[in-house]
Amino acid sequence: MGGGGAPSYNEIALEKNVLYFQRTLQTNDQRPIFFYFTGHGYRNPRNLDNNAMILWQEELLSVQQFAASLDQLPQTVPVVAMMSQCYSGSFANFIYQGGDPRRPVALQTRCGFFATIKSRPSVGCTPEVNEADYRDYSSSFFAGLSGPDRTGQRVASANYNRDGRVSYAEAHAFAKVDEQSTDLPVSTLEVWLQEQTGRSQQQILTLTSSTTAFNYWLFNSQL
Repeated sequence: MGGGGAPSYNEIALEKNVLYFQRTLQTNDQRPIFFYFTGHGYRNPRNLDNNAMILWQEELLSVQQFAASLDQLPQTVPVVAMMSQCYSGSFANFIYQGGDPRRPVALQTRCGFFATIKSRPSVGCTPEVNEADYRDYSSSFFAGLSGPDRTGQRVASANYNRDGRVSYAEAHAFAKVDEQSTDLPVSTLEVWLQEQTGRSQQQILTLTSSTTAFNYWLFNSQL
């Protein structure tokens, strides 16, 4: 999917991104459902975990709406998402049922790669016509995945484990280290690990606070 919400911000780069993706598909033999979105993102001021894609005529498709649509598919169908819009990191929550991080992880295999974290814009949209000047996450991701960049030039191999094929995770890693973009890319795995670490730290803080409060009460009760 590609495009802006209105003619005024439907940059030519978005169409060129779709064409580059089509060329990438011709060289890649991995075939789950691969959902690619190159467009604009909406930052939800009330809930950054439920940002949205901006579709044509300013229609919004939120994280939870997107995940709910995937919930209707057979559990045996794997889904990979790659999104380059602003605030796209919020869509890492599509691994949960209904896109809600308070609910269990969906039984359907899902993973995603995103140009930036949920609170920051990305650099993927540009009116530039010359693709050699593009410096965005999706350009690096697909170059790492397929081998040639947007202009047909070969890039360094992203086959880091040397098994003869480039995985989506390796393409994501390539985009992180090729120094072509100022984006802050994240994956579903990275966001999930951050959330689990945050919850563990919160549990430790809660336990520490409870222990401190108990010791304070015990000390004062003995005075």
